[in-house]
Amino acid sequence: MKILDYSNPNRESYQVSFQHSLLWECALGIAAITHEKLKDTLSEEEFFAPVRDGVISSDLKTELETVHTHNTWKALLQLLHHFEDHSLDGFQTFIHSLDPVEMRHHCLPYLNQILEPILAQAAKGDSDAINEYADAGQHIVFLPDYIRFICTTDIPSFKTHLIAVMTGWFEQVMSEKQEELDHMLIRDISMKQDKQKTYSHAESFVEFVTDGIDYQPEPSVTDVILIPHYSYRPWTIVADLKGTKVFYYPIANASIHPGDPLIPDRMLALSYKALGDEARLKMVKLLFTGPKSLQELAATLDMPKSTLHHHLTQLRSAKLVSTNKSIYSLNESKLQQLGQGLTDYLAN
Repeated sequence: MKILDYSNPNRESYQVSFQHSLLWECALGIAAITHEKLKDTLSEEEFFAPVRDGVISSDLKTELETVHTHNTWKALLQLLHHFEDHSLDGFQTFIHSLDPVEMRHHCLPYLNQILEPILAQAAKGDSDAINEYADAGQHIVFLPDYIRFICTTDIPSFKTHLIAVMTGWFEQVMSEKQEELDHMLIRDISMKQDKQKTYSHAESFVEFVTDGIDYQPEPSVTDVILIPHYSYRPWTIVADLKGTKVFYYPIANASIHPGDPLIPDRMLALSYKALGDEARLKMVKLLFTGPKSLQELAATLDMPKSTLHHHLTQLRSAKLVSTNKSIYSLNESKLQQLGQGLTDYLAN
């Protein structure tokens, strides 16, 4: 085959910006504590003490159960991208201002440009469109049920739920931590923006901020929004908006304990913790020989899948293992960087 390539070798990238607010911190904390498979992997266990110790109100417990059942944390995150006054009053005013179609439209996840007309019809309550859009979201396990819930739930009751869970969390879980959290988030953004000046490519900078996510430009995406969080550490949550990719990323240890040279890098500590287990070391050795399915790992290790899944979650949270369509792979470059990371920590 003969090709004359007149295309531009300098591929366009995306624009990177930061945003933060305590309402995003609320929404992500609510998401974290209601995620059954991940909540035991969270770094900041003490943050959730009011929930763990049962000192929150029965009303907030009920609202969190609704979040767990219908994944309405997703609606909170979606809605926060559509208004600027990120105060509790601003949130409540915005929610009350939306008519049912607007409410559903804002809460539905953006899948792709081709499906936008289907999204619009689903928001209006068209049953065929609802089913088509739900089916299109099957790549994420909870999305089909979430989409159907958003499109069929009673909107006044739904608004009451969202306001109640956000207000309850803000007042009962975050009330004593608000100022400290705000300082942490601002400090992290400032540190990251200073570091951004040393990067010539947006892709490399996003990989640095997200602890290793290699996000290459997409034709339909012009902007990347980076939103720091404390509650959901060590996880990075990735979401799509029209024309925009969003990364809710965990803040660095240095943002929590500024000026303390004894505090190690968050990912360094997390990685060694993940490797400090015989079963997980066996998994790493198996994956070093090549990608494996859960079934293959379970058969070789003679381990129940539920236990295996728990260990893999620990390795994934440390970015040592990744998964694609239920196939697990070892991040060898991350593994090789550990020795240098420890040396750098000890030397500085």
